[in-house]
Amino acid sequence: MNSVIMHGCCGLRRVAAAYVHDHYGELAWAQGNRVAHRGLTDKAGTMQALVETDVHRFAERVLPWVAHAPVVHNVLATNVEAARDGRRTFDGALWLTVVDDGETVGVAHHTPPYGLLICPMPPAAARELARAVAPLRPDLSGVNGLSETAEAFALAWGELTGASVVPAMAQLLYETDRVALPAGVPGRGRVATADDHDLIVDWALAFHAEAVPDQPLDGIADTAARRIVDGEQLIWEVEGRPVCFAGASHPSAGVARIGPVYTPPAQRRHGYGGACTAAASQRALDGGAVRCMLYTDAANPTSNSIYRRIGYQLVDAARQFTFAPAR
Repeated sequence: MNSVIMHGCCGLRRVAAAYVHDHYGELAWAQGNRVAHRGLTDKAGTMQALVETDVHRFAERVLPWVAHAPVVHNVLATNVEAARDGRRTFDGALWLTVVDDGETVGVAHHTPPYGLLICPMPPAAARELARAVAPLRPDLSGVNGLSETAEAFALAWGELTGASVVPAMAQLLYETDRVALPAGVPGRGRVATADDHDLIVDWALAFHAEAVPDQPLDGIADTAARRIVDGEQLIWEVEGRPVCFAGASHPSAGVARIGPVYTPPAQRRHGYGGACTAAASQRALDGGAVRCMLYTDAANPTSNSIYRRIGYQLVDAARQFTFAPAR
């Protein structure tokens, strides 16, 4: 779906439901249908969005809470830990918590120029978050999160700001605690080293250009290089020739995130991507992770089939929305 959806909530709900059904199937259709019938008329009540710029205070308050659902909070948790420990910088970051009667009900994170990363929370909390973010980030470029929460925020954002809302990439979230290594795929996995720097950076940029061409390139090369130093990049090679790579984060609350996974076009259809993903996942599990998780493009049946074959199971649907300011 490439058409721009204007900020009127009824139109967005109708198109969002169809979009979810087309790309996710029955699981997300149920989620989208629930959102479509809820509306924006309920009140936030005692909910309040707290804005924090000090990641250390945010980490102390939030990390124990997100650890109770470590898979769906993994991206935010790893960002918080990396910022807290000085391994990454997030210039201009907002660390956001929504509380209800003093109890945390949801968390989010925003670093310009990227979209808002929103974690699962009640729809009313997502709307309260939109109200808090709007005056602070009037040019917010979009939102990314599990479908139900992202849709609630996007609907509220359109109504509050008059922005147009465009459904972007549809994703699926998978997890596993046991990997089935594919048989018959030539080659082996090895951890990337400093000698692989240029190759990994080139492949990371190529993945970005192919998978998310509308997203900014800021920090992609630096992140790829840092992950080599941290031992988070695995290369699959055949007869000494690299043919694929997969990232694997250090565990947060026992969960390691796999990705990106990239095979150059000339090396595809040989099983290298599945083998590399399985090897990276097994290495993470052997290294102490309790579970591995990853996101896939919901519109790519090949990658989804590969991940299911090596042991990954569907957890939930996710989606991105982009915002175009009102003129």
